[in-house]
Amino acid sequence: MPDAVLHDVFVSYKHESRTRHFIEVLETRLDKAKITCWRDKNNIRIGQQWSREIDNALRACRAVIIVITPEATKSQYVTYEWCFAAGLGKGILPVLFEGDDIHAKLREREYLDFRLNDPWDKLINELQTIQSQPTGVEVEGVLGQDLTVWLEQLATSRTSRPIEFDDLIEFLMSRRSITHAQVRKIQDIITLHRSTLKP
Repeated sequence: MPDAVLHDVFVSYKHESRTRHFIEVLETRLDKAKITCWRDKNNIRIGQQWSREIDNALRACRAVIIVITPEATKSQYVTYEWCFAAGLGKGILPVLFEGDDIHAKLREREYLDFRLNDPWDKLINELQTIQSQPTGVEVEGVLGQDLTVWLEQLATSRTSRPIEFDDLIEFLMSRRSITHAQVRKIQDIITLHRSTLKP
């Protein structure tokens, strides 16, 4: 299961010197509000396939913040990120940082204008609302025929290694049968348990 599952929001932006400070302030404010964020610069390690990591992070996050600048609007990568996220049903939060050239599909959405003011409270409140909502129903009825079929398929298709706990979590996430908060709690428990086993 990708580490990206731990993050609430994916930050989509065009790498530009003039947006660097804004992105840093954004991360600081999210961290202060206890909203975890995924950003390529901080979460893709050397040697990882960046396109796969981005897709994994988009699948796992609750919402995507799009920092809009003229260059970001022209960027095929930024466009791909929010289109992919929208297709997955993620929350899309456009943030207008500079210019007024907004993609036609984004113009259909309410956006926050940071050009003349700093609507940080509104952004944080919206993210906290999204964060408090479950990604799907609580775990119930999952341990039935659907899971049995999946386990059989997994066992026959992945003979090179045993089925791991992460596989089950990934299955539950794909069925929207477990929330991000529950995943974080499970991972915290596992981390604590593993630390007690160390000599």
